[in-house]
Amino acid sequence: MKKHKKTLTSLLSIQLACVLGCIPLQSTLAGTDTPASAPMATDPTVPFGATVTLNSDTFFGFVPAFTGYYNLTPNLDLTAYGNFWSAGTLDSGFGNWNEFGLGLNFKLTDYLTFNPQVGFVSGGLLSGGGARSEINDGWVPNFTLNLSSAKWEGQVYFGAYLPIGDYGASSFSFLHYWGNIGYRLNNVFSFGLHAEQLSGGQDLTTDIGDAIYTWFGPYIQFRNSNKGLFVRFTGGVDASGGVNSSFYKMAVGFTF
Repeated sequence: MKKHKKTLTSLLSIQLACVLGCIPLQSTLAGTDTPASAPMATDPTVPFGATVTLNSDTFFGFVPAFTGYYNLTPNLDLTAYGNFWSAGTLDSGFGNWNEFGLGLNFKLTDYLTFNPQVGFVSGGLLSGGGARSEINDGWVPNFTLNLSSAKWEGQVYFGAYLPIGDYGASSFSFLHYWGNIGYRLNNVFSFGLHAEQLSGGQDLTTDIGDAIYTWFGPYIQFRNSNKGLFVRFTGGVDASGGVNSSFYKMAVGFTF
C-alpha cells in the first residue's frame, strides 16, 4: 500500500492532472473550489447568476472553475459547476481532464445553504490510469455546506472521485474534503482558518484513506460585494509527511 501511495503521489505531482477539490476551488456553490473560495449568496431577484474563479495551489497548479445557479424558488436553486483540470504547470498524461456537475442548492436559513451535486469527469485518470481519454472517466458525488452572515463566513466540502469503468492498466479513486471558517472584520476584509485533505489510490478499500496531502493554515480575503469580486490567499503546513512541508493557494473570483 505504501508503494502504491508513493507511486501515485509521484505520478500526480508530475502530471498535475489529479482531481480537486475546490477546486470549486472549489467553488462556492459546488465542489469544485477545490481550492476553497468565499461563499456566494444566490440572489432570488436574479433568475441566473454565475461566478468564474481562477485558482492556483501547490498541488494542482492552475485550475479555472465556474459555478452557476438558476432560481427555482426563493429557497431552492438549480446549480451547475465545472473544473478545467487540464490546466497546470506541466503536460498532462490524463488527457483534457474536465469535470461538470449539476445539483440543487437549499437555503436552510438566512445564512446557511446546503448544495448536494453529482459531477462527471472526462479524461483518462479515474478509469484509465492514463491509458486513454474517454467521456465517461468517472463520477463525483459531492456536497457543499456554505455559511455567509454579516460577521462569519465558512464552507464544508466533501467529494468522492470514483471510476465508472476500467479501460486501462489501473484505475484510481479519491476523496477530497475541506473546511474553513472566517471572521468578517468589515465589508472588505476577512480572515480565518482552512483545513483540507486529498486521499486515494488504486485500491478503493485500502488506499482510499492514504493521504496525498493534509493542509492546515490561515487565510486572508478581500472582497467587493458590489462588484462581485473577491481575492483570497491561504497558506500553512502540509502534515502528510510527503515531499512538501508547506502549502499555498490563491483564488480570485468574479460574479456575473
